[in-house]
Amino acid sequence: MINRVKFYGIGDLALGTYFPRIEEAVSSFLENSETIYNINEILEFVNIMEYIESEIFSIDWDAEYIKRLQQAKPQIQTVIAKFFRELPRDEFLDVFNEVDSLYVSNFLEQFSNYKLAKKISETDFEEAILGSKIHVSDLLQMKYFVDSYPNLTKNLFLANPINFELFLGNFTHENSRKICLPKISKERMLEFCIAYIDNDFVNPGYLDLLLQPIAIGTYLDIDHKLRQKIYKRNKEIEDEFLAKETGISSEFRLGVFSSSKSYEEALAKNNPRGFLALVEKDWIDKYHDFPTLFNNLQHLYGFFSSQVISLLPSFPNIEMGVFSRTLGIKPTRYYEAAETFRTKNYLAMMKLEVFRQAISDYGIRIEDMIAWFFSDYCQETFDIKWLSLDFPSNGETITNRTKVLFTLEEEIHKQYQLLIEDGEIESELYNFIKNTPNIANLPSLVKNKYAYITDDPKAKNILKLLFSDQAGMGYINEELKEENLVNLLLKHEVKVSNFHKFQQVNLKVLQENGIIKEDVETEILKIKNLNRFKIFQKIWSYGVVCSPHEDIKLQRELKKMESEKLIRFSEKLFAEQESDFLNFVINNKLFTNSWAIRNKYEHGAPIYENKNQYEMDNQVALLIMIIYVVKINDELNLQRIASGKKGIYSEIV
Repeated sequence: MINRVKFYGIGDLALGTYFPRIEEAVSSFLENSETIYNINEILEFVNIMEYIESEIFSIDWDAEYIKRLQQAKPQIQTVIAKFFRELPRDEFLDVFNEVDSLYVSNFLEQFSNYKLAKKISETDFEEAILGSKIHVSDLLQMKYFVDSYPNLTKNLFLANPINFELFLGNFTHENSRKICLPKISKERMLEFCIAYIDNDFVNPGYLDLLLQPIAIGTYLDIDHKLRQKIYKRNKEIEDEFLAKETGISSEFRLGVFSSSKSYEEALAKNNPRGFLALVEKDWIDKYHDFPTLFNNLQHLYGFFSSQVISLLPSFPNIEMGVFSRTLGIKPTRYYEAAETFRTKNYLAMMKLEVFRQAISDYGIRIEDMIAWFFSDYCQETFDIKWLSLDFPSNGETITNRTKVLFTLEEEIHKQYQLLIEDGEIESELYNFIKNTPNIANLPSLVKNKYAYITDDPKAKNILKLLFSDQAGMGYINEELKEENLVNLLLKHEVKVSNFHKFQQVNLKVLQENGIIKEDVETEILKIKNLNRFKIFQKIWSYGVVCSPHEDIKLQRELKKMESEKLIRFSEKLFAEQESDFLNFVINNKLFTNSWAIRNKYEHGAPIYENKNQYEMDNQVALLIMIIYVVKINDELNLQRIASGKKGIYSEIV
């Protein structure tokens, strides 16, 4: 059986495996272009054309052969066009039945391209596809079929409630298989939605999606009663699942210790799924002045990196496995809040609570520390006077304390904006600010503060080839395999000749961009530019590099990479990952799955069945204020250093 050519996309790992067949098919064509081809041979040529047009060529093909391929394009295209334009109406059914399942999508594309609906009636087309390999989703993904065969596509869509998932797929994160919906009334869509909810095979992930604020109103109205029905059905599925004996261990240990001895004992007994942390009370008992306490919050509890980047945001590349990254139903504006992200933030709240209890023995509150930073420390150290920030007292209710903290957070936005724009915070001018500045837009005066990967395909491809477990570069054979290319190069001695042909094409990209090199004597592949490699590694892991906190060699390399359009710089108070996290926690401006805690307190207070949730909201609000303190202090210190003065981190952090 012939292993026919199939083009799945430029990033497909199997691209190189089809090169021999492309040579065979094109050579045969050039020898005798008058051959009469069947439908699958024609569709194979359609795929070969994709290779040629995308300029995906084997490294074994010389310039002369590639030129022959490119010169053959018009001839091949003529044969393809002639086949479809001259396809007789009465032979359509027979031809359609011959289409290999590999080429169904290609056949439909050509059907659309050559407007075959003009000679194939809706009745004839329905007869052809019933019982065929074509799924309704194949048709709905192409507007041509919905427009040409409206009744057929509508009936096929409504024939099975599970097809409702195709519609919901239009509102999921990074879904490339969007459908065109036939004209269906809202009343009929409501009936279809209810039928889906009641279906035995309903996916709880899609039920969750229906409860999110997705832009579905054009097609379907979801009122409070339907939301209640969705919620109850989801709860029913969850209860059924928990009632079954799954055989899966869910043991998961989370703990924060105030004693180093207890912490070390717990570490010795801990299972791999445990998350343990230490907030050492003995140290706090000995040193509980405000500067040292802030030092603890920044350096000891895992809240910030050495580059003063918050570690609380989601970092999918290092926190999520391949299944978590690719599976699941996610809205289009979705924040990656997977298990590791939720766990580390819950652990952060626990650490903050242990810290709060420890400092309370000395009559200190976290609110007092934050107030001291803005009222005393900034004026004494930076000669900056902030307008009065009235923090809540312990005598107030937990809900009011949380509400006031979020109000103060917005006040800090405005004051900080004035400070950066004017060098001071004038009360009269403050009162004329109508809108609170967006978190992501809060500026920095530190030049080239944050570095990010650009949208240049070359830059993104380098990252993927080096670090992605989906790039296909970490596997040569069962003896030479690792999660990704970097691990393969670091743990094994490999040469270019060890890799498959399609992998060698990718290695050449990395060599041309100065990332890897062959040892002159041994031909073993090694990292060539260690500074550039470190930058790519940090960006892959955390999405950002804070340039001023790097050594001078990395800073120079960053500037060089900017000139090559591999990275871009930004001057903001927060890194993009930090501002996204803060927006996710505080409001729902950017993400449909936001916690949006501040929003809940804007008009009163939320009603929780679990009273502990009020304490958690308050801890989140305090964490956010701590992030502001550390980031503003870092910004002011970096400004001092940039002006030639000495940084004064040691006095507070």
